[in-house]
Amino acid sequence: MNPTDPLSAVVQQLSREATQDAAAKTNVGSYLADANAGTIRSRELEFSDSEKQWVRTEVWLRVAATLAAFNGRKLRYLTLPAYCRLDVSLFDSRKLLQDGVNASGQRVLDVAAFEKDPAKFARMCSQVPTFRLLGQCGVEDAITDEKNPYFGELACMFPFDLVNMDLTSSLTPRKEGPYSTIMQALDQILRRQRDQIGRWALFLTFRNVPPDWEPNAVDQLSANLQDNIGAHPVVRDAFRTRYTALSVKDLWGSSESDCLSQSVVKWITDRAHQQYLRLVDLEVYYYVRYPVGVPKYIITKHIYVFERGPVGTGELPTKVVPEEVWMIEDLVSCISKHRLGDVEQILSRKEYAKPGTLDQLQEEIGLLVQALEADKATEGEAAKPSA
Repeated sequence: MNPTDPLSAVVQQLSREATQDAAAKTNVGSYLADANAGTIRSRELEFSDSEKQWVRTEVWLRVAATLAAFNGRKLRYLTLPAYCRLDVSLFDSRKLLQDGVNASGQRVLDVAAFEKDPAKFARMCSQVPTFRLLGQCGVEDAITDEKNPYFGELACMFPFDLVNMDLTSSLTPRKEGPYSTIMQALDQILRRQRDQIGRWALFLTFRNVPPDWEPNAVDQLSANLQDNIGAHPVVRDAFRTRYTALSVKDLWGSSESDCLSQSVVKWITDRAHQQYLRLVDLEVYYYVRYPVGVPKYIITKHIYVFERGPVGTGELPTKVVPEEVWMIEDLVSCISKHRLGDVEQILSRKEYAKPGTLDQLQEEIGLLVQALEADKATEGEAAKPSA
């Protein structure tokens, strides 16, 4: 790309992600306040590269289709879709999402979506199909804050078949303390999903840069994992087999990001068990971002599939959740299945070496955006009064 080209200058500025994210929270000093649709689209597509699109098409889409087939129904979806809402369009193009028609005759997807930025939110309001709920705030606030204007409406929409927490930050920002709003939201999601019939999936994306995380939270997550290793011989053996390490401290010394990812998986599994949710499957992927002017960082993506676990009838309910056999099996699985797939390496395999194969991922992004714009144009024509 020509560095003197105006678009190149915009992309270079947008690559300073930390600065841009901070500005977007208040809309002060951010070009987004006055940006046109084309500029916003370029921002979105900048981070919609081959790695991210591969996860969407080869992992998220596969899991979504499998769930729909297993449960025998279309999906209800909670997501952070971003302006071009590529994930929603992808699932909708495969007819995986539940939908209906509102009083105005518009098609409505059974989707709850959230966007913080006022400029993006305003433009998303005119996109079609519309969503059952589109909120202008952080999803974590809509889930945890009873005074939030979307709290009640979102609570009534649970349970979902797919929950996509596609975050751009760590799970425990330093300013929030160990039990951050995001982690409280994840805990609440598991609580509200407790009575889901059939299987459901949680897609969790976070920035895996240990210095970004609240130190006490990292210590607590690590200690939680170590406690389970010490308490259960089968968990200890699974950990040693998986990592050839004797302790969490050893794993941290060899790979901080791997250790942090494993600790998060273990915490999510523990919180699921509090709601008698069984871990059916787990996949983990990651890729590295190389933004201009700032250090590289790792994006980690977890894909969990849960279902209601069987509860023994031999004991009366107590304040402490009785430990079922399947819970110990889950603790083993959440370690043995924690095998991080390097998306960059996956895309370098021979099946992607054929000319044009990687280009197809980028092409699909363009097609999804075009379809969104075409739907909007069609809706606009239909709304015009007849001559």
